[in-house]
Amino acid sequence: GVGPSDTMAMEATPGEGDDEPTRLHVGNLTRHVTQAHIREIFGTYGEVSHAELVVDRRVGLSKGHGFVEFQSRKDAEEALLHLDGAQLDGARLKVAVVLVKRRPRSRSRSRSRGRGREPYRG
Repeated sequence: GVGPSDTMAMEATPGEGDDEPTRLHVGNLTRHVTQAHIREIFGTYGEVSHAELVVDRRVGLSKGHGFVEFQSRKDAEEALLHLDGAQLDGARLKVAVVLVKRRPRSRSRSRSRGRGREPYRG
């Protein structure tokens, strides 16, 4: 079993990224699942700041996947642990963390600024 010392070890690095918002991608949703359902189900594990169902605008139906953003990383990981592979409306959910791209370094930004200019010919 998991003893008290194990949980202490996990919390030894205080708040390392715990408070940063974390997005989860939720896949394999049936057409009956609504945005409200997603928010409600994932909300069991923590504060959901945003829930979004990807909808095919031409037909107005769900494309079968969406995104849920949690206020804290810890809550997102808890939801991932419990809901990945869980059954919802007869289908197994596929839940994965969406990696948020960090801001590009100034070096890469300066390179793109030069685009469109004539190359220097000496």
